[in-house]
Amino acid sequence: MATGLRTLLLTGLRSREVFDLRWEDLDEDAKSVMLTKTKSGKARRVCLSEAAWAQIEGMRERRRGNHPYVFPGKKANTPVLQPHRAFKRVLEAAGIKDFRIHDLRHTHATYLLEAGASLYEVQRALGHADASMTARYAHLADATLRERAEQAAVQLTGATG
Repeated sequence: MATGLRTLLLTGLRSREVFDLRWEDLDEDAKSVMLTKTKSGKARRVCLSEAAWAQIEGMRERRRGNHPYVFPGKKANTPVLQPHRAFKRVLEAAGIKDFRIHDLRHTHATYLLEAGASLYEVQRALGHADASMTARYAHLADATLRERAEQAAVQLTGATG
């Protein structure tokens, strides 16, 4: 379960998008996944970081027979159905309150912006059909824009500060 939770954080995917992943959805050469069941109903391909792909590879090493799901459930041929329960136990053990499994998605988006991603890139990464969903992160992009403005000023003036 911990691997699935790390995958949520490292990809920004929705909970069901991760836990419904099938081995056939993976493209090993491109280190990407094809999501066929999405909130918008439109399939999309998601490129994974090396760290996210390592989580998938870790699951491959633990694969039981020909189980079709990357994150297998307790019953045969089913995915993990209720990751929220395990997540709640993790939060309780860590003493964390007021944090939902979906907040891992928001955390991923925040880190993308802090790494310099544009709002358009975050929109694509999260699979938002409408830019207004991504716009709630716009305030987080301000720090990056300020940093870019400072970099431009240094290049223009040749001076810092």
